[in-house]
Amino acid sequence: MITGGAGSEELGFGGVRYGGKINDQAHYRVYAKYFNRDDSLDLTGRDAPDEWDIFRTGFRLDWEATDENTLTFQGDYYAGQVGGIFPTNQLNLSQSAVERSDVSGGNILGRWKRTISDTSDVELQAYYDRVDRRSALGVEIIDTFDVDGQHHFALGERNDIAWGGGYRLIADQGRSGKVLAFDPRSVTHDIFNVFVQDEVTLVQDR
Repeated sequence: MITGGAGSEELGFGGVRYGGKINDQAHYRVYAKYFNRDDSLDLTGRDAPDEWDIFRTGFRLDWEATDENTLTFQGDYYAGQVGGIFPTNQLNLSQSAVERSDVSGGNILGRWKRTISDTSDVELQAYYDRVDRRSALGVEIIDTFDVDGQHHFALGERNDIAWGGGYRLIADQGRSGKVLAFDPRSVTHDIFNVFVQDEVTLVQDR
């Protein structure tokens, strides 16, 4: 699939995506996109210097390794620039300047699902994401690691149960610039979660 266009505000955009199969058990797709958006208008009707453009690309692979096991791998990457007006004096917010920020980031994900029976399966997933934003105002880099798993099974004829848990680590690092100040310069957050869900059928087939 190929798309593209242009206009007075959406100055240019386009994308290409291609997919296919490696064999009867494995399928894939890859893509790339780009857009360039013009300035918006400020309260006086003049152009506000907040134009931005982003390029993005990624892939996905689905593999039925066996009748019971399926694997998914996917990833994305993006990079571009974002414009804006920012204060240059924290004591006098009317003093401002045009600033361009370089933004980039990406993520990768892996998922494994095993079918135990017609009424039971297990799924595990791991994920990593990075956000990187840099300008004269300051630098911020955020890394996120995430892993979770769940088990689904039927209990009798009326109860459909899912339970599982996960862990997420978020590491936030900053470097102070003209306006932004990070104190402390790095922060780490840990998040644990567990859950259980029971879907109950009150009337069969209704």
